[in-house]
Amino acid sequence: MESGILLDHAMRQLGMQPDGRAGLSCGEWAALTVTGGFANVTQLLNYQHVGLPLPNLVYLAAAIGADVLRETLATTQRMADVAVSHDNSPSQSVACGPIEGIEILREVLKSRGVITQELAVRSGFHVPAFAPHVDAMLGFLELEVQPPSAEVWSCVSATPFPREKSGCAQLLRRHFVEPVNFRSLVRSMHADGYRVFIELGSGALSAMVADTLDGMPHVALPAAHHSRPGLESLQRALLGLWTAHVDVDPFALTPRPRTHAVT
Repeated sequence: MESGILLDHAMRQLGMQPDGRAGLSCGEWAALTVTGGFANVTQLLNYQHVGLPLPNLVYLAAAIGADVLRETLATTQRMADVAVSHDNSPSQSVACGPIEGIEILREVLKSRGVITQELAVRSGFHVPAFAPHVDAMLGFLELEVQPPSAEVWSCVSATPFPREKSGCAQLLRRHFVEPVNFRSLVRSMHADGYRVFIELGSGALSAMVADTLDGMPHVALPAAHHSRPGLESLQRALLGLWTAHVDVDPFALTPRPRTHAVT
């Protein structure tokens, strides 16, 4: 989350003023943080869940769409406690549940030739099983949401955050127990006129955007990459935006020679 906040500040200093922001799970919190959507972020930015009880649930990413994954869960025994937590793109979704159920699901998908990968997190966010922990989490993080100062799209509702505080509070609670609808989010933003998507992190969101908008006019660029230094990644992002006719200075990060006055 911190990297997203840092890159948001960096891109704005380089002249980029986004029409809107969105995120996948905690990336949405970064978007709310930089737009004033949280009244207090001290505890959030120093988050350590030591001592905070969380459900011990496993996430399993699968190289299939969420609709196929849901059908698999519905037709496989002992899947009552496993749910789809992320609808990321037409070819990627995530299931979340107890280790026993996830292991059964993994074997079923393997038998069908589906590639899977267990994720290195066990928060239990985005499934109904987290419902008993919502109040404790909100209190622990001291999260009080309010209408952001700029447009932020929800990864749950696939719509912008409401302009009233009560609606924002309800949406935040849904964030913990309902699945991420990133595929619907991207398509809704595209239908609303968004064409350029900049990923403020080193994940795979730009690839998910490209997968979701395949065949539609768009540009999806990462502002950071794990295999490149930060400055080089920003330079590549700026150049990509420039070639997409976005009004940026592609030389903004290039050191320029000093000029010497002649007397």
